[in-house]
Amino acid sequence: MTGRPLLRALSALSLHKIGQITGALAFAVLVPRSLGPELFGQLSFVLALSLLLHMVGDLGSLDIMGRFVPGWAQEGAAGRRRIGGLVWQLTWARLGLGVLITLALVGGGEWLAPWLGPGRAALVGLGVALRLLSWAPYHLSFGLNRMGRWAVELSWRQWAMIPCLLVGRRWGLDGLLVGLVMAEVVFLAPGVFWLRPYGRPPRPAWAALRPYVRFGLGFFLANVLVVLLYRSGPVLLEVLTRDTVAVGYLGLALSLYMLLITIIGQYLTAFVPSLALLTTRGQMTEARRRLERVIHHATLAMGALLLGLGLLIEPLAPLLFGPDFGPVGRLFLLLSLALPLQPLVSAGRGAAAAFGRPRVALAAMTVGLAVGLAAGLLLIPAYAATGAGLALVLGVLATAVTLLRVGRDWLRPPWRSVALAALPLVLVFLPSPPSLPAALALMAPALAVYLLVLLLGRGLTPTELWRWVPFRNDSGRSP
Repeated sequence: MTGRPLLRALSALSLHKIGQITGALAFAVLVPRSLGPELFGQLSFVLALSLLLHMVGDLGSLDIMGRFVPGWAQEGAAGRRRIGGLVWQLTWARLGLGVLITLALVGGGEWLAPWLGPGRAALVGLGVALRLLSWAPYHLSFGLNRMGRWAVELSWRQWAMIPCLLVGRRWGLDGLLVGLVMAEVVFLAPGVFWLRPYGRPPRPAWAALRPYVRFGLGFFLANVLVVLLYRSGPVLLEVLTRDTVAVGYLGLALSLYMLLITIIGQYLTAFVPSLALLTTRGQMTEARRRLERVIHHATLAMGALLLGLGLLIEPLAPLLFGPDFGPVGRLFLLLSLALPLQPLVSAGRGAAAAFGRPRVALAAMTVGLAVGLAAGLLLIPAYAATGAGLALVLGVLATAVTLLRVGRDWLRPPWRSVALAALPLVLVFLPSPPSLPAALALMAPALAVYLLVLLLGRGLTPTELWRWVPFRNDSGRSP
């Protein structure tokens, strides 16, 4: 896809990403304040648990569709039949998984959380099952290069959830769970309509689906590991401590952290195709140089974001989320210990795909998850949400170290940039500004000092201050 079609697709995706970011911010501002710590803690647990269970039904579907559907779409009626066969078999498999997940939750929900009785667990399972069923048409849209359709489910989910939750809150947790189910129906309905051209569902046939699932297995495992590392904290915290209020604090701090790394991660992912093209041409030296520049600039940008948030988050948290959520600011600062390493982790995983080294990414995520889970089991019983935050930091650190070790032939991080971007972490160990006006007054001089340190430390040139672009795809030259 080139020229105007590419520009249209990028414009559509940009619009959806605006919706995703604003939706995350609106959710963080509106929902915690309206629910209060206890009820929001229960919601945070349910959302984290649901996300982990969704991954059981992932099956590597997005990568399967991206690999096979584009070619089949060019084969007319025969290709349409093949597409329909794949989509419906995936739907049957997910329907079965959704039923099994719901039954497992009904039987074991109260073990996970005492307040998650069979009726409530059934609602959680129903929400998971509906989302699994809705994935097939959205992933199909990705394979058909209809990026606008594909991005709807990813980007507008929280905007759909907010009104459903705010209406359901008057009936407590039961109303919230019904609201989550209704939000899933919002996304399933258009998906059902999009599948109409592919005929009626055939009978379930695992043998027909098996080769495609085998193809997507590696991607599926990698996706599961990523979600487990970043999203298992609230579930572990509830199971190990039964401190639902702390789960709410952690869930909110984690959502802010994930929003930040999502913004940086999208920037980094955009360079993967160019790295893959250079690799195909045998220009590995240039590819490694460009990868280093990408990590360099993303890391310095992360340092600037960290500095601003480090000053603002603690005085701003009670104003944004309500006075009961003051601890969220300090917890976010704790999670931010991992932020300077996040560009290295995100770019390293993307580069592993571009350079044809999927085992590197899988090994790194496996080690990171093992360290994060072990640390969580040790730290959470004693330190609650703080222990869960530290466990995630250690998991990200282990992922970065493993990437550097296993991918040392092509992943050479700019250590000077990482060190300079880590300087704002001193804010984690200092008292926060006494008020929001004081924090705002410190912002401009603090950013000026940070930029001056970058210039004096040769982390950034004056030209790069005006052109914050690691390289341009059309020229192949760094600025």
